[in-house]
Amino acid sequence: MKTKIPLMPIIISSAVIIIILIYVLIIRRRVNISSVKTLSFSYSTGTAMDASVSYELVCETDKCIAKIKPEGTPEEESVKIETTLEIKDKIETILKEYEVEKWNGFDKNDPYVLDGNSFYLNVTMENADSISASGYMKWPKNYSDFKNNLDIVFSEILNSQNKDL
Repeated sequence: MKTKIPLMPIIISSAVIIIILIYVLIIRRRVNISSVKTLSFSYSTGTAMDASVSYELVCETDKCIAKIKPEGTPEEESVKIETTLEIKDKIETILKEYEVEKWNGFDKNDPYVLDGNSFYLNVTMENADSISASGYMKWPKNYSDFKNNLDIVFSEILNSQNKDL
């Protein structure tokens, strides 16, 4: 005598598991980019001493403070510059243009490269949403354009301070 296995409970439980996975992996990772509170972005440019770039931005109600470490500069020589809130708009535009919210959770590396380049990004919004991404010889979509545009924005901040000296 054959025993019949009821398929309906198995099908339903499988569907529930798939829906939960879709939510956790796709929907929950979405972040609404608005009112950036902090940004921290760094990337390496080689294996030599001080071969990295880092940008930090902390925004308050009336101003933002940028900390900039250009390539070839030791960390202790990073420059802190007070800037206007307009920088937030520029950063938010770049984040949206290159769909950086889709990077949230990106954490990939190429284990076959020993002396490669890496990046780290963390963005926090005023509503506590955040984006966190990192990679070593693996880059999310639009990474180069995003990096180049941030380089331009932070170079403008650095150059504006140099003009004031």
